[in-house]
Amino acid sequence: MILIASIISFFVSLIGVRIYTGLARKKGLLDIPNARSSHTAPTPRGGGIVFIVLWLISLFVFWLSRCINGQQCALFFIPSLLIAAISFIDDNISLSARWRFGTQLFAVLIALGIIGPIPRLSLQLFGISSLWLNFILALLICLWSTNLFNFMDGMDGLAASAAAIVLSMQAYLLYRYGALGLTVITCVLAAAILGFLIWNWPRAKVFMGDVGSATLGLILAIIALYAQKFYNIPIILWVMLYGVFLFDATITLVRRLLHKEKWYEAHKSHAYQRLHQSGWSHLKVLLGFLGLNLVIVSLVFIATYYIRWTFALAVVELVILGIIYSWIETQRAMYQKNV
Repeated sequence: MILIASIISFFVSLIGVRIYTGLARKKGLLDIPNARSSHTAPTPRGGGIVFIVLWLISLFVFWLSRCINGQQCALFFIPSLLIAAISFIDDNISLSARWRFGTQLFAVLIALGIIGPIPRLSLQLFGISSLWLNFILALLICLWSTNLFNFMDGMDGLAASAAAIVLSMQAYLLYRYGALGLTVITCVLAAAILGFLIWNWPRAKVFMGDVGSATLGLILAIIALYAQKFYNIPIILWVMLYGVFLFDATITLVRRLLHKEKWYEAHKSHAYQRLHQSGWSHLKVLLGFLGLNLVIVSLVFIATYYIRWTFALAVVELVILGIIYSWIETQRAMYQKNV
């Protein structure tokens, strides 16, 4: 069932994105290059709506077929629809940050309301058992993941590749812990993203837009929190799996805030963007990114079988990311020193 559903999802997405790309060009839904862009030619944007709509439809199908229950369907459908709707509008008419954040907060509160109180968040060496603290942390996790994924969607194939990798490993973890229904819908989403990635691979013929990146960020966070509560899958595994995006986006945000920059404004300061500015092609950056993610997936895979090693493996990952980030800083510093 999983294989058949994934194959169907891949090809429907592949065809759907191709159709959307043509329509977007005719309607003028194009991302025009500017000083902060990584692309040089007008490119259709908002292609993420194809795999998001496909996934939303699949949720109903799997609910009707009793593959997932009503709670799970509502948990993913309602918040995803809200974020996708506001983000698609923003892709086309540029809404204010107040509207975007307000909708994100509303969607996250609905998701957490459906999940219910989270008794424990496991970080391996210790766990957090305060319901109120866990609620606040879960709220921050969802909001940060939603925006983090959006921030990191700035180069051909990067966000789509990351989502496909994270979702694939999430599917494996869910399957291993007995969450078969969630495994199916996760695989279907991963397959739909791969169908999109065919057209988003360098040089991209279409961008996913906020409708894809922001919605994916929220979905990934919801899966992690739901899996922690109902299947006891340690949240630290998701943090590790999310490592490259989490490290780059968080460090970059903190550094920008320390330099008194507006955190919500577009920029080209992320490590992967600076690597491109240093002379690496889009494809070379993407392949390097994929290689690094495969190393991290390997660490997470080991952690699932040797859970006592999880914290040590997380430290190893952090050291690797720190070394790579420092090296990129030597190639293209985020802030040039005045001589």
